[in-house]
Amino acid sequence: MTPFLEKQHNLGLAKQALEHIRQRNIAKFQSTFVSLKMSTLANHLKLPVSEVENRLRRMIMAGDISAQICKTDDVVWFKKESNELDNPAVTIESLKSCLDTCIESYQKTKGLDTASSLDPKLLARMSESESRKDAMPTSSNWDFPAHGKSKKILSILE
Repeated sequence: MTPFLEKQHNLGLAKQALEHIRQRNIAKFQSTFVSLKMSTLANHLKLPVSEVENRLRRMIMAGDISAQICKTDDVVWFKKESNELDNPAVTIESLKSCLDTCIESYQKTKGLDTASSLDPKLLARMSESESRKDAMPTSSNWDFPAHGKSKKILSILE
């Protein structure tokens, strides 16, 4: 078969197809097994154990599969889900997204605090509260820097 492929200039293509089939078979093992002896995997793929180990390492490094190789036990442990933190690009994007959400939440909270501290109805209730002397106990340390009215706001809301 090899001379025919060489004559047709398709040997490289055949090697690529064989490589893809072997990688697909390894990926199938990942979806089926949690752990597997390297020798079992090598027998199925009809390759030496060292070649199977090299292929596994390449696939792990490329992110095609999520697994760990235990050299002492000669076993490969497949992970069912890939950890997002294994990929730095995903981690950075995830952190940026979280940071953007936090900044947006802070801006909304800051806007609400400003709006509530300028609300005439709320200010009227606060002045009523001061006249009744129903302020919060003095042992409380609820002081937010927004407009200095946070203790009054909290006492009204209670």
